[in-house]
Amino acid sequence: MKNSFIFIIFLYLVHMTESGSALSQHKIHIYNQLPTNVIPLRFYCYSKDYNSGSLTIRTGQSFNLSFASNLVRNNRYACHFSCGERHGDFDVFNVAWKNLHRTYNYVVMSDGFYVNYDANDHMNNLERVASWY
Repeated sequence: MKNSFIFIIFLYLVHMTESGSALSQHKIHIYNQLPTNVIPLRFYCYSKDYNSGSLTIRTGQSFNLSFASNLVRNNRYACHFSCGERHGDFDVFNVAWKNLHRTYNYVVMSDGFYVNYDANDHMNNLERVASWY
């Protein structure tokens, strides 16, 4: 009986994964809103299965990343930023977070890093998530 129950749960999870129901699509956007007289923003983003490599974006430009998260797996994406002598590191997505969103807009400014979850306006209701060091 116990083995039958485990097998049924296994089949359900396989079905949910194949049908896409257990997957959630997420989008991460990084916007460079540093002053125009500042050198370009350099960064790389990574996870267990992904590495963007070194990227550079100028003021007003952005970088976009889309992926499907599976709540059964341990999805975590982090980014390292540098602009001259200043640096920043933080998670941009972690499936273990209490509240997950489909859209993550990270805005890089002179005084730090900000996020909102608005798919239509990346500058609306920003909250600070990290500082430069």
